[in-house]
Amino acid sequence: MPSKIAYTLMVLIFFSVSACNGQIPAPFLSKTTPAPAEKPLLPGSEEPDNPAVDQTPHLLDTPMNTIDSGTPLAEQPVAGQPTSEGIKLQRAGATIESAELLQKESFPKQITLELSGVLPTPCHQVKAEVHKLDAQNRIEIDVYSLVDPAAICAQVLAPFELRIQLGSYPAGKYTVVINDEERGRFEVP
Repeated sequence: MPSKIAYTLMVLIFFSVSACNGQIPAPFLSKTTPAPAEKPLLPGSEEPDNPAVDQTPHLLDTPMNTIDSGTPLAEQPVAGQPTSEGIKLQRAGATIESAELLQKESFPKQITLELSGVLPTPCHQVKAEVHKLDAQNRIEIDVYSLVDPAAICAQVLAPFELRIQLGSYPAGKYTVVINDEERGRFEVP
């Protein structure tokens, strides 16, 4: 009987000590708000009355990927071409769950597209290509992922967020098409 009490006491002490190891888990999600100078543009509306608060959760310590449509794509890895490490990456899909157009209060107006969605695995890297404006004022964007086909990776979906700086446009009405699907419109007065 005394050994049972001693054993129970050791187990209680072990759990007490391990529960107080000094590490406090950081919260997984936080909420951020856009800069006050940005106003969301919803399909069919030109300018909202009040700036909206972005309620999209962002992963802590993971900055939102930003792509400037004016940056040459030569600096980004390309499917089928070896990377600096000699790995040939394979192009794969990326599922877009939400797309929001933001217009900065500046002159000329600066348009930003914020996307969120999921990638097939955590090993996939999200990429985007912004094509030149066509004759119908359509801004076509291809969003996809690149992956090393030899990589061993957990088979779980990986969330992503991507901010694409579309830049400024002359006066007119524009349509944003992502992966062959119309996702929004905006107007520059």
